Amino acid sequence: METTIKKWGNSLAVRLPKHITQKLALREGSRVKLWERKKEVAVSLIPPQHPSLKEMVRMITPENIHPEIDFLLHASQKSFDFWNNPDDAIYDTL
Repeated sequence: METTIKKWGNSLAVRLPKHITQKLALREGSRVKLWERKKEVAVSLIPPQHPSLKEMVRMITPENIHPEIDFLLHASQKSFDFWNNPDDAIYDTL
């Protein structure tokens, strides 16, 4: 495929065709690595870095933490409702 280099501010830019960006899942903000060798320029995608569990735990603050939820109590109440009023309880699950 052939394309043209364009001016973008004080830099030069290469526009990537949509079919290539879709195939490689590139979007605005995607990180890429550039390198040159002889008379070629190469571009490769830098895979996104996902935070580790330890990093995610460090991000927990009093402002973004939610209260505990007792799933066992909630499940027990649903079972109790279902067995005591099966006609009414089935509509709660829809």
